[in-house]
Formats: sequence, C-alpha cells, structure tokens
Amino acid sequence: MDLRSGITAVRRVASEGDLEGASDQLRDLYNAAPGSRGVLQRLGKLYAAAGRHEQALEALRCLLALDPRNRAAVERAARLVLDMSRAAELPAVMARADPDVAADALDKLTDEFLRLKRYSQAQAAARYLLGMDPAKVGAMERTASALITECRPSELLSVVAAISAARPDSPHLALAEAFRNSFAMRGHFPIDPSLFAESQYKADYLLQDLFFDGSSYSELPDNPCKVSFAVSKPFIAQEGVAIDIGAGDGRYCRYLQQEFEKVYCFDPRRSSEIFAHNVDLLRSTHFRCALGDVTSEIMVHGSADEPEYGKPHKAKRFRLDDFRFDDVAYIKIDVDGSETDILAGGEDTIVRDRPLIMLRQNDERQPSNGKPQSVEWLDARGYKQVASCPRGLDLVMKYVEKTG
Repeated sequence: MDLRSGITAVRRVASEGDLEGASDQLRDLYNAAPGSRGVLQRLGKLYAAAGRHEQALEALRCLLALDPRNRAAVERAARLVLDMSRAAELPAVMARADPDVAADALDKLTDEFLRLKRYSQAQAAARYLLGMDPAKVGAMERTASALITECRPSELLSVVAAISAARPDSPHLALAEAFRNSFAMRGHFPIDPSLFAESQYKADYLLQDLFFDGSSYSELPDNPCKVSFAVSKPFIAQEGVAIDIGAGDGRYCRYLQQEFEKVYCFDPRRSSEIFAHNVDLLRSTHFRCALGDVTSEIMVHGSADEPEYGKPHKAKRFRLDDFRFDDVAYIKIDVDGSETDILAGGEDTIVRDRPLIMLRQNDERQPSNGKPQSVEWLDARGYKQVASCPRGLDLVMKYVEKTG
C-alpha cells in the first residue's frame, strides 16, 4: 500500500470513530516511511484526539527533529506538555525546536492560558520563555498583571521574583509590591483599597512635571497643585502620613510624596487607572469613595472645574475617622463644597493630630458675608489661616497653640 492510499484508509477508520485504530495504522505507515512529516502531523493529531497524550507527544518530538521550524508542531507540543501539567518536560521538548519559533509559541501560549485563566500553565510558559532569553520578560509581566487583577497574591510572589532577576527596573515590580501592600490592608478599612492593573510611573516624571491625562503625557511646570503645595511646604512641622481628599488624577499627591512616606488618597469620581500613572504606588493607597460626616451612599457627578468628567454614578461615603489613620500630619481637601462635612467626619483625627490643612475654596461657593463655613469650623478648633495660593483659592490652615 502506498502512502496516499494508506492515509486514505486511516481517515476512513478515524471517521468511523476508531481513533486508536487509526493512530495505530498511521504509526505503521510512518514506520514504513519515517521521513514523512505529513504522517507525523496526522499521527500527532489523531493520538491527541484519542487521548493518547504520550504517543501524541512522541509523534510531535519526532516531527520537530525533522522540522524544528514547524510552528504548529512547536505550539502543539508545548501546549500538550502544559496541559498534562508536566512543565518540567518543557525544556526537553523545546530543545528540539528552533529558538525563535519556540519563543513565539511560548509567548502566544502565555496569552492563551491567561485568557482561559489557567494561571499555572501561563506561568510555566512565561517562565521558560524568560529562561531562554531574559530580554523576553513581557510574557511574565503580563502574567503578573493578570494575577494582580485576579487578586492572587501567593502566585504573584514567584512571578515577581522571576521578573526581578531578569529586569530589576521593571515597572511591574513596584506595581506588584503596591498590590501586596493593598491586599494586606484589605479588611482593615471600611472599604478595600483600589488595586491597579498596570503602572507606568517613573521617578523622573517628578523632575519633568510630567502628567498623564488618560490619553497622553504633558509637561505642566506651573500647575496649580505644584504652586499650592509649595506655599504650604514651609509650614509642615511634623512627620507622619498625608491625606489627599479629592485626589483626582494624583497631581497633588505627586508633590505630597516628596515630603511624606505614605499618602492616603480619596476620590469617588476619577479613573484609578489614570491615578496609577501619576504617582508612586509604593507610597500611596487609593480609595474610590467619598468622605463626609455620615456613612451613606451618594450620587457623584463631575467636579466644579470639570462638570462633564465622568457619568453620574452612586458611590459609598464614609467618615475620615472611620479609617483610624495614625500620625496624620497633612490633609489636603478639594471637594467642591462639602469641606465642612468632611472636616466634621474627621474631627477626632484632626483634634488629636492637629495636621496642617490645605483647604480649597471655590469662589462661587464662598458665603457672601464673612468667612467660609469650613474656615470658621477650623477657627473654632484653634486653626488659623497662615497662607494662601496666589489665586486665593487654596488656604493653608495651621493649628496655633494658645498662649497665656
């Protein structure tokens, strides 16, 4: 029987449902003509369909020995090894393949397994790819992002270790550390901290005053946040943590991080992913919620400066005191009108720690007779205005010890 007739006979047997019989016939054909790549490809497929994985893998090994650049065979062989949870055998199989073809196959399989949420297989593929070439760290970084998104901290540890060894400057290392910090705090606060899928922040963004707005980066050397923080900086008199209420895209937080090791940020409106581009995630914790004087649920709209930003949506509201922060040294509030409610909800914290307070006042919201209500609230608790930004909107409020 010639090869063509033999393959026709094998197909007939396979079509009748006898996959094992077809595989055996195909093997006999290969033994008669061992140089036939087509026979090996069909043999591998038939063995796999019949659940005879060992035989399928052997057929693919033989095929790779004849044709190491056969992309389909490389991919099927790697997938089969990983499907069998036998990642330790991957080096022996991939050693028969062309290195570039093997790298492409493993990169593709990493994404395929991530889509299927088969994280062990994705890690194995990405790890071997990284071992082949330390420059090919992308698959492992994508795996790290997926593990962060799916809240799988224990699996993230080994992935981070592999990335760190291959690329110490990877932004995913800071991202993963921030994730672990945030995950460790889950349950300690009335709402869980935000988790981030990616981080693009770099330390030199501070020197360049470079900010991300959701679509591109822009240099903003004279932005109001930088100017206002500079006005308040001489009055910072104690160490501790900072609180950024109305954090938006993280512009003010960026400058708070110059002085404070930890900044806690609150904003119910903005995309936390934009925030993650503008700040050092290792030194900030983001909560997507509002603050006020009572715990409730509220409807959130755009800000006074950007009323069109974001669609109206419901958000949870808590009191600042509910978070039980210790050693609060600085509070910045920019909330378009609910300043007094926020101060009242943080009264225990403010009276105890006496932090410096940067208070944004929008012109249209100031009462026409006398001081703003929020300033009066602080005056009654020993605070005095000691400075303001050039526009007169941001007021620096400092606790002043009574004398005599």
